[in-house]
Amino acid sequence: MDVLVKRYRVRHNGVVYGPGQLGGQLIEGLSEEEGTLLIEKSNGSIEQYHLPKKGKRPEKAAEPEDDDDLVESSMDINADDLIKPAKGKGK
Repeated sequence: MDVLVKRYRVRHNGVVYGPGQLGGQLIEGLSEEEGTLLIEKSNGSIEQYHLPKKGKRPEKAAEPEDDDDLVESSMDINADDLIKPAKGKGK
C-alpha cells in the first residue's frame, strides 16, 4: 500500500516523509495493516495513494543546494562589535 503524507512528518525506516521533506510525501510499499493504521490514526493528514493514470508520482523535495550559489555579503561584520558585556556586571 502507498500512502500520501499531506501534513506533518512521518519517519519510516529512517526516512522522514512529508511536505518539504527529502523523502517526499509518498511512502511506498507499506503492508495493508501498516497503511491502514497510519491512515486511521492521522486524523486526515495521511491518505491512501492511488497512482494516477498518467503514471506520475508526487515530486520529492529538492536536494539541499551547494554553497556554489552562495552570494557573499559586502558588509564586514565583526562578532566582537555585536557582543558587548552587560553594563555594571562582571567587574
